[in-house]
Amino acid sequence: KEGVQMKFDAVVGNPPYQEMTGGYGTQAKPIYNLFIDMSKAINLTDVNQLFYGCGNLRTIKFSNSIKKIDSFSFDYCVTLDNVVLPEKLEVIGDYAFAACTNLKSIDFTKCSLLTTIGGGAFGSCSNLSSVDFSKCKSLLSIGNGALSKCNKITVLDFFATSLETINNNAFSDCSAIKTINFPSTLKTIGTSVDMEKLTEDDLNKIMTNLQNNKFVVSVMSLLMG
Repeated sequence: KEGVQMKFDAVVGNPPYQEMTGGYGTQAKPIYNLFIDMSKAINLTDVNQLFYGCGNLRTIKFSNSIKKIDSFSFDYCVTLDNVVLPEKLEVIGDYAFAACTNLKSIDFTKCSLLTTIGGGAFGSCSNLSSVDFSKCKSLLSIGNGALSKCNKITVLDFFATSLETINNNAFSDCSAIKTINFPSTLKTIGTSVDMEKLTEDDLNKIMTNLQNNKFVVSVMSLLMG
């Protein structure tokens, strides 16, 4: 209603993807990008399944007020190629960016408040070649299959984080990984972490925490490789 101020804490569901087509054989103009621009004006704090399956979405610009990207928010956005995450972000939900098969870059450099990466959050992002967690000092937990089937990632370095828990299959089927670097804060590690990819320093940290009863490691993860 004109003249009435409104405030939104979250937007739930999918917005319209396109205007009406101009007829057979014509391409409708996408309008979903306008909803991200709108979020800057209405001070969103939560993105919830806004653009699930948007086939033409290539780049996202988040409002800095966003604290949570909820489950399935950008799942199956197969043309998305670049994501810069906002500085107040605390939680990335389950499958938030899963199966974004063209995604090449995720910028975590502003994410000092990020605590949780949910299960399958970046699963099957087959063109994702690198992720930099060096600014994610508050990161505590990585969910099941969070980076599974990311076949171009070669290094995972969590040294600068506060990571405590890596759940099952977090990095499963990541065939190109050569090195994984863990922080001394790590307490729990699930299955499907290939111990042959760990550095000597990582193995020493694990052994130290085992001796101090501060570390829980799956038997299966120790047997892999």
